[in-house]
Amino acid sequence: MWRVPRASTLHWRVWDSEVIVYHEQSGDTHRLNAVGAAALKLLATRALTEPELVSHLSLEFPTARDEGFGRTIHDLLLTLNDLGLIDLVHDAAEPDSSGTR
Repeated sequence: MWRVPRASTLHWRVWDSEVIVYHEQSGDTHRLNAVGAAALKLLATRALTEPELVSHLSLEFPTARDEGFGRTIHDLLLTLNDLGLIDLVHDAAEPDSSGTR
């Protein structure tokens, strides 16, 4: 399951179709497209498996859905993970880095 770490603080700004997210813990600012922003917002609310995320985003972006959409979301998850915005967890109830649940 993927999720935004509980200890992360994200600040969002939207201008027209551009979404900017500032990750307070790293000090990094990231520009996201609509699909990337929607994925990150979902993962900030709850942990999801990759197929669950693809299903949610397919409903939100039906025109973007094609046979390569699942691969696009897979690559997006890897990118967000590399940026430190999300983590892969095996148990959504496991404690975060601060030791709280």
